[in-house]
Formats: sequence, C-alpha cells, structure tokens
Amino acid sequence: MPSRADAIKQQLSLINQGLKAQRAGVSINRRGQGLERSELIGRDQLFQSFS
Repeated sequence: MPSRADAIKQQLSLINQGLKAQRAGVSINRRGQGLERSELIGRDQLFQSFS
C-alpha cells in the first residue's frame, strides 16, 4: 500500500492536472460562449479522478 505522503503527492498532482485542463478549456472557449461550461467540465474531470 502506498504511504500517506505518496497518496497526498498523487492527489496534488491530480489537482494540478485538473487545474491545467481547466485553464486550457477556459482559454479555448474565451472567444465565445461556453466559458462556464468548460469550467464545469474541468471540475467534473477533477472529481472523477478522486473517485
């Protein structure tokens, strides 16, 4: 079983990935509608990675 520190590091890296994906989605959709939608998609991906 991974140690607690390793588990925390893994969670932090998943959070960082989710934030990067969310930022990428926001920049793609900045010129039109869909800004809120891309943020929601980024959050959904982040929560899925924890479940």
